[in-house]
Amino acid sequence: MIWWIPLALLVPLFFLWVIVHEGSHALAALASGRKITSVKLWPHVEPDLGFVFGSVRFTGQNNTFILVTPYFVDVLGAAALLISFALADGDLVRSLLATAACAPIVNTAVAVQARFRGNERSDLARVHWGWAIPFLYLLIAYAATFGVLIVGWML
Repeated sequence: MIWWIPLALLVPLFFLWVIVHEGSHALAALASGRKITSVKLWPHVEPDLGFVFGSVRFTGQNNTFILVTPYFVDVLGAAALLISFALADGDLVRSLLATAACAPIVNTAVAVQARFRGNERSDLARVHWGWAIPFLYLLIAYAATFGVLIVGWML
């Protein structure tokens, strides 16, 4: 197997997930009747948030639906990648799927830990703390399932 291919794709896959994440915010904002005023899909500094990997600005105020939608997308994306991994044939394909699966799990893990550390800039920190709990449990279940699949594949 050419082991470096998944590693070489890690950064592009991460930025692809930034597009998915910010796109989820944008679609949720549109569904909430907001008008999108700007979309930035690259790392930058926002005056009110500090360093971010991407951002969506829109008219009106934020709401829970807009803030948590990307994490539901993470869960669905992670589930799709897990199913694909379990059904995939070939080491290279499984390596690519395993690498791609890192993006949603890292995204959700960062948001959950930021919520519990009191980082008020995180999406999950700007909603009621109870929203982080289901994602924490899903994160644990996802990581355990993914770990079992990876270990089973390696044996």
